[in-house]
Amino acid sequence: MPNKFSAVVEMYGYLVTIKNSKTASGTVMNFGTLIDKNGDTIDTVHFPESVRKYPFFGKGVYFLKGRITEEFGYYCLEVGEMRKIPFKEDVRFEELNPQRIPSQD
Repeated sequence: MPNKFSAVVEMYGYLVTIKNSKTASGTVMNFGTLIDKNGDTIDTVHFPESVRKYPFFGKGVYFLKGRITEEFGYYCLEVGEMRKIPFKEDVRFEELNPQRIPSQD
């Protein structure tokens, strides 16, 4: 039986990959791999309710909140809440994008 820690943790990670899977009853669940700001790997598990409420939206940085679990000596974050963090475009590349409309200042 896996050991479940009681502390809820919050972290940020850049999405590397997602594995789609199904529960024994056929409901969709996910396993994710992300990298934190130190370059360490964050393995995540997203049970069906979490997948429904907090789906992945492609590559990028995600805020993750959940409980650390351990099974067979491997640790992962059981995600209870997740959201993709928006990023601000690099203004140095604005002149390279001809479709951008200049501001009317």
